[in-house]
Amino acid sequence: KFSIPVVVHILMHTNGNGAVSDAMVQSQIDILNEDFMALPGTNGSPGTDCQVDFYLATVDPNGNATTGITRDTNNNWYNDSGNFMQSLGWDQDRYLNIFTNSCSGYLGYVWDFPAAIAGNGNDGVVLLWSSVGDNAPVGAPYDQGRTATHEIGHYLGLWHTFDNGCGSTSNCYS
Repeated sequence: KFSIPVVVHILMHTNGNGAVSDAMVQSQIDILNEDFMALPGTNGSPGTDCQVDFYLATVDPNGNATTGITRDTNNNWYNDSGNFMQSLGWDQDRYLNIFTNSCSGYLGYVWDFPAAIAGNGNDGVVLLWSSVGDNAPVGAPYDQGRTATHEIGHYLGLWHTFDNGCGSTSNCYS
């Protein structure tokens, strides 16, 4: 099994928008594990166990204890502008950096696929803050934490199936 330490950078507006609780972040981590490990009795169970699990980082890049969650109030960064990924991102060789903000009106994105972004300043996943976790405030049908599953799939190199993601049916099994 491959375990990925995650740091979630919560970017908030001075008006209070963007606040995500620790409990919602933890529920998002739980959902990622349900989906990537196809845990029985969960919405992820019809899938395939990818032997990948996620956990909130417990040690920061300087060796200090951490919750794996950071919070910053910055209107520019909340509005998905500026150099927040470069300024806040932890060592991309050791952590999956997830940033939550307004996401420019999207549910989530990655800048590019791993071969193009690995280790550079845009190495990470950006999520609409209100789509994070179970029963997220964005509302149905995007309130179940699956946006993160989708975007982290891209982060790990998966294309959409409708974008010839498998190349052929047989390639989807290898």
